Amino acid sequence: MKNNNEYVKGRYLKRVKRRNAVKVMLVLLFFLLAVAAVILTKEKTMILEAETFIVKRDVQALFMRKEAVMYFGHEIIGVELEGAKVARDTVLAKQLDILKYAENEKAIIDAKLSSYMYADSSAFLADMKTAYSDSTNLKSGDEEAVKKRNMMFATVKYLFYGEAELQALKERLNNIEASSEITLRKVPIDFTGQLFYSTDGFEEIASADILSLASPEYLDFIMGLNSEKLNKHSTMTLKIADNSCVYVVFSLPLETKVDYESTVMDYKGNVITKQNVASKDYYSFLQKRADILTQYPQMKFQLGEDTYLSRLVDVKEYQEQKVIVLMVTHDVDKLMTQRRAVIRAEIEQYRNVFAIPATSVYKDETGRDCIDIIDKGKMRRTYAVHIRGYDEAGGRVLIDTKGVDVTTEQKGEEPNSVELKDSALVLR
Repeated sequence: MKNNNEYVKGRYLKRVKRRNAVKVMLVLLFFLLAVAAVILTKEKTMILEAETFIVKRDVQALFMRKEAVMYFGHEIIGVELEGAKVARDTVLAKQLDILKYAENEKAIIDAKLSSYMYADSSAFLADMKTAYSDSTNLKSGDEEAVKKRNMMFATVKYLFYGEAELQALKERLNNIEASSEITLRKVPIDFTGQLFYSTDGFEEIASADILSLASPEYLDFIMGLNSEKLNKHSTMTLKIADNSCVYVVFSLPLETKVDYESTVMDYKGNVITKQNVASKDYYSFLQKRADILTQYPQMKFQLGEDTYLSRLVDVKEYQEQKVIVLMVTHDVDKLMTQRRAVIRAEIEQYRNVFAIPATSVYKDETGRDCIDIIDKGKMRRTYAVHIRGYDEAGGRVLIDTKGVDVTTEQKGEEPNSVELKDSALVLR
């Protein structure tokens, strides 16, 4: 059994330990508060690292290609797989009356000659809008407006045909011989490609043949169409789609910068003037002249999980928008069933820049764009910088990697250009 002295001594030691523990806790608390105060008062910074920054835009794009639809008005027997690549002598379908196709095409030509010949080809869009509006706002079961719209839309593929050309085409159709099977050699279609036994209703109105008239207004109209209202077929028809090239067309605000746009405009002007090519034939000319096409700048775009490499072949400026035309000649098969889709286009590339928060750039008293830097000596300094571009989606600006030391300038010394890589930018 412990004596009384040992008991008192034990209680005394416990009180000492408690007091020491409290002192340690208080010291630790003060230390943590001091650290927190330093953290709260310390300026937030980011390390400047040079990069290649790509500006991307998500845009609604229209996929245009050369297509020919053959409609028979009766059941046919397809003999190839959907999407098969065919040659001029490939039998495309059997148990059909080829003359029915010829009669349908001649009816379209007659409608073109009687109602849709334009002194100004761009007027076709007004007729398209009227025909579509009339056919989608029916108040009764009257289908005349639908038939008129279908016929008007069918004539668009002959938009740039003159009367003599249309009459010559009718003559070729008149000379088609009766047959129960069909090949491309038997009909006036001058290209090969992939075979399909259905249509989506966009074939004539989104044909590559009318690319030269693809304005922002036209794109808005096509993008706004209800595909269920269009004249599509899952029987009695076959379609040949040129698989050598697909055009991807979209619009951007006029002020949006696009890499090499002035270069492309110059190239187009040279082709039209020096090669004596009509504006309407510009795209088909490039399709035939790979040697010239390869001189055009490249542009990448993403569609779903796939990335495509294209040629930027046209930039057409309008009052508030510009129309971009890309030409895809590789991996075309993946795009043969695309018509309207959102793509992510890589429209600009900035090499060797800093991408920094826009809020970190401010104007000094002389109107220069400036940033603040914490240098290696923990000193705060101000640099005038050059803004090369903007990442609007990310709220960032793209600046050169060199800046002019304004702090030195303010001291009356000669300002010098300084490489700012790996410096600490003060975030505002």
